[in-house]
Amino acid sequence: MGRLNAPWFDTRCVLGEYVLDIDGGIGFVGLLCAKIAGQRRVVSYAADQSLEPIIRANYAQNAITPALRMKAVMADGGPITFPVAENVVASLMQARDIVARDVTFDSDPFQTVLRKLRPDVVVMDRDGAETALLPCPALASVHSVVVEVYPHIVEGTATLLGHNLPDPGFECRQEMRRDVWMERK
Repeated sequence: MGRLNAPWFDTRCVLGEYVLDIDGGIGFVGLLCAKIAGQRRVVSYAADQSLEPIIRANYAQNAITPALRMKAVMADGGPITFPVAENVVASLMQARDIVARDVTFDSDPFQTVLRKLRPDVVVMDRDGAETALLPCPALASVHSVVVEVYPHIVEGTATLLGHNLPDPGFECRQEMRRDVWMERK
């Protein structure tokens, strides 16, 4: 069970910080954050309802239970339709050359989630949707953003930092494979 490739990830969130995990996959990142920061300080979002039993089983197997919300997080909070692969434990924001069916999910507006949870750290694997989320003006409480970027969808760090973060106080601290860590200066 693994998703983020960055061995430095465990230094991006620390004991006592509040963490928002967007698109929690099968629960690995939420578990990792909960192990480091404390399970009551992590909220994981996963849109694909079919993954809930897998996520909860992973939580039970590790005896750690971060809060789990089975919704997408989108800029506007409206319903979102995207392809879900039957043979892959993944939901895809961007179409790929695989067999998938379109599923519509409910979502919470990103700005509302940020204002309500006031996370210190935001971790996201949004298959390109981070370019729509990061312009949110409610990033005031956030000091670190960790994003898994997809080069075929998002051009990279320059795209994220250049015209997606509304707060010029963030800078790229490290890139490793597809993972980008941005931190407030």
